[in-house]
Amino acid sequence: MLWFVSLPTLLCVVTVSFSEPTTCEDAQKACSVIACGIPVTNGTPGRDGRDGAKGEKGEPGQGLRGLQGPPGKLGPPGSRGAPGPQGLKGQKGDRGDSSAGAANARLQDVREETSPL
Repeated sequence: MLWFVSLPTLLCVVTVSFSEPTTCEDAQKACSVIACGIPVTNGTPGRDGRDGAKGEKGEPGQGLRGLQGPPGKLGPPGSRGAPGPQGLKGQKGDRGDSSAGAANARLQDVREETSPL
């Protein structure tokens, strides 16, 4: 576990130590090394941006725009309606072999084959 925590720091040190030295004319005005650290720490904005910088404020007295409905259903549920008509009865299916009966028949066949052994 310690390896995963120290890996970003190690990568930063290796990147800085193997980078070529530059003169003042060629130097960048911004740091070329990415800031290392654990990406999800306290104090940094989350994925949804709720923790980040706030946007501009609106005009005073200006609320939400558009129609704002209730957050859910209002009032008690209504009475149930009358039941619908009964559907048509389907055809009777084939009886077929039951799985237990077929398994018992196969077991009996295996016993008969293995009894002479």
